[in-house]
Amino acid sequence: MLCAILSANTVSIAQNNDASAYFDRNKNISVKERPKPEYQTDGIRSGIWVFKPQLGLATEYTDNVFAEDQDKQNDIIGVIAPSVVVKSDRSIHALEFNAGVETRQFFDNSSESHTNIYTGLRGRLDVRRGAYFDAGVSYARGHDDRTTAGAARVAEERISVDRFDSFIGGYREFGRTRAQAAIKNRMRDYKNGALPDGTALDQDFRDRNDWELEFRGDYAVSPETAVFARAIYTDEDYDDVQGVASRDQKDLTLEVGADFEVTELVRGEVAVGVSDVKFDDTGRDDFNSFSYQAGVEWFATPLITVETNASRRVRPSTLVNASSVLEDQLSLRADYEWRRNIVASAGASFRKSDFRDIARQDKRLSYSVSGTYLMNRNVGLTARLIRTDLDSDGLFEQPDFKETRIMIGVELKR
Repeated sequence: MLCAILSANTVSIAQNNDASAYFDRNKNISVKERPKPEYQTDGIRSGIWVFKPQLGLATEYTDNVFAEDQDKQNDIIGVIAPSVVVKSDRSIHALEFNAGVETRQFFDNSSESHTNIYTGLRGRLDVRRGAYFDAGVSYARGHDDRTTAGAARVAEERISVDRFDSFIGGYREFGRTRAQAAIKNRMRDYKNGALPDGTALDQDFRDRNDWELEFRGDYAVSPETAVFARAIYTDEDYDDVQGVASRDQKDLTLEVGADFEVTELVRGEVAVGVSDVKFDDTGRDDFNSFSYQAGVEWFATPLITVETNASRRVRPSTLVNASSVLEDQLSLRADYEWRRNIVASAGASFRKSDFRDIARQDKRLSYSVSGTYLMNRNVGLTARLIRTDLDSDGLFEQPDFKETRIMIGVELKR
């Protein structure tokens, strides 16, 4: 619930509902997606606009504030998170704005207290049936979690970062064929920190400006299955660091795959391919990597949805001497709708991060259980337990740690 605010720096907007039968994948609806009109607010209407304010209140416990392997410190955290979504309510075109604040107050370690903010604007222009353009911009001020690789664990105070994102894209269907294209820009500006003894922690090496171009074409073999090919080109431009080889790089990922819906039991998308990474600095070694991305939902019963996701991608590095990170991720989650207004979830995720150019590999295992109870249209209760274990190996390893977080919260909606 509340921890997701850091990643919510773009607003979500419903896509055009005019997709042809060849690309519909709606034989079933997952537990999380299933509409609950009797527990959903109508918002505040003014003409074509709908305002949906929300207030999240939570108490959170962590048994390892600083992600230490020894001498762990626990703490209680109070969380206040007001937010608002404003969107148009029309049969064609769409415009949506959102903004929010999350304040996290640590009771014993007050220096850990911080406030995150985000805001975003996104719109869709419907050109014709099965064709539209969309675009969006967003800004977020966040803070590194203590479990983040790099200086985040040892800094006197949490390192903050400004995130600026924008994109523009287009979508077109014609018969059995679908084409999509998008251009995205991501800018990151990390603020410098300091060690407890006052030694400066320069974080400018993490600042970067990324451009990404993505093209995808689909062909429907049948109303239940489509094959596709996509190309993703990324240009990463880092701030230069004196005495360190440039990490500027260009990554071209080419993949082929299929999206499918097998009867009413299984739907998903699977793609495999290769990523080719080239560095501007000839002193760094270019490399190729096998890539994949998959997401599959299994509708075990009308009340149980099981979802699994897996991917391998080249990611930006948080360490100055590492040019990039080759990251494999795998997750599994099950959602159970015990009653119409009560949903229980359990999941696990595994992430392996291989840092390029230095001897380090991180393995992070997390598992969680959670529950949501919707009291009525305006009030919902949530509870969550998350356990995270990090195993870091290599010459540049960081101390291993284990952390347990427990959160109980309430959401008030209008």
